[in-house]
Amino acid sequence: MSYRRGLGICLLGLIFHCQAENSVQLLKDIQQLRTQLQQFEPTPSTEVTSTPTNTPINLHRSIQHIALLLPLSGRFGSQSTLIQQGFQHAWAADKNPLKPKLSILDTQLNPANIHQYYQKALALGADFMVGPLHKEAIHRLSLYPLHVPILALNIIDQQDTLSPNIWQMGLSPEQEIRQILDAIYLQGHRHLLVLLAANEQGDRLQKVIKNHWTDSQHTLSLARYDVQHYDLDLAIQRLVHADHSVQRIAELQTLLKEPLSSLPHSRQDSEALLIAAPYDQLLQVRPLLQFYRHPTLPIYATSQVLDGFPVQQPEQEMDHIYFTAIPTLNLAKPPLSQQRLHALGEDAYQILSDLAFMQNDPDHPFSGKSGTHQMLNQQLIRQLHWFRLRQGRISASPYRDRP
Repeated sequence: MSYRRGLGICLLGLIFHCQAENSVQLLKDIQQLRTQLQQFEPTPSTEVTSTPTNTPINLHRSIQHIALLLPLSGRFGSQSTLIQQGFQHAWAADKNPLKPKLSILDTQLNPANIHQYYQKALALGADFMVGPLHKEAIHRLSLYPLHVPILALNIIDQQDTLSPNIWQMGLSPEQEIRQILDAIYLQGHRHLLVLLAANEQGDRLQKVIKNHWTDSQHTLSLARYDVQHYDLDLAIQRLVHADHSVQRIAELQTLLKEPLSSLPHSRQDSEALLIAAPYDQLLQVRPLLQFYRHPTLPIYATSQVLDGFPVQQPEQEMDHIYFTAIPTLNLAKPPLSQQRLHALGEDAYQILSDLAFMQNDPDHPFSGKSGTHQMLNQQLIRQLHWFRLRQGRISASPYRDRP
């Protein structure tokens, strides 16, 4: 029997068996009962851990204690620190005197140990957890019956096996690519070139693109490049079908033993190029397109272009380029790539009061610093804002859904 239930039963008994003139004695007896039963009151951790469940937990309740679980040391330490700073900034800015207590746990690098940090958070009295960041750690947590709701800070693929008490929020490249593809379609482009890095993220994005760009009226040409050797020239040759022409020119030069002034022939039906690459790699693309006779082909880039973005004005070659980024992008505060992590941390705190409404109404939006979020199958789908890069100058698009 719980402390509260036992106390209530005893109080009812006293009230029914005491006379009105014995009210002073009744108050004394109540206080004595309270003192005696307090030894049986469970601590917050044992009260929480007594009811593990994989059934949905009601989010319409006040949060008393948040545990923030991040790998603050190790490989993802710098990214986690920026998220932590954003979360703490939003928490400190919350002037509500009843705001939840905050505990921060360094989950370190090994996802296999995530459950022990989860138990530690429960022992501290947490009734809501934010994190973890690592996808494997999220998957491992979903294998256990959960006592409290969790807002994970990444999005995993195993959606069908995810616990109903884990919600996912993150800076998903896959969500960003889908948004860009939709914008390209709205712009009327149907013949698309795609340039992706030959790495694990490129593999994931290639799968999303092929599944999303499926209309029979669409054409898609895709090439991968080695991020170590920056072989963008060869990749773009293959994209615009100039590789055979380049080879023929080289063979003729060898045969004639003198240089030729001929330019390689390339396909001319392409309408747009989609690329996921940092600034220094994207910088090489426009000159190569000009050489292969695509001087004004519009380039659509992910927010990865902000990685390595210069403090000073970008190069003039960076023209006719459109990219997605957080709505609060501040060009005066480099490095720009770090702003999105800080914004994610702030939104992770601010969105907690909206989660219950978003769960019940998928059309209920949360407009935050990292983007506009809506709930879909326990995932927070993020929409970014559009920016334009023309003649080395950045400007925000007046439209949310297209450049």
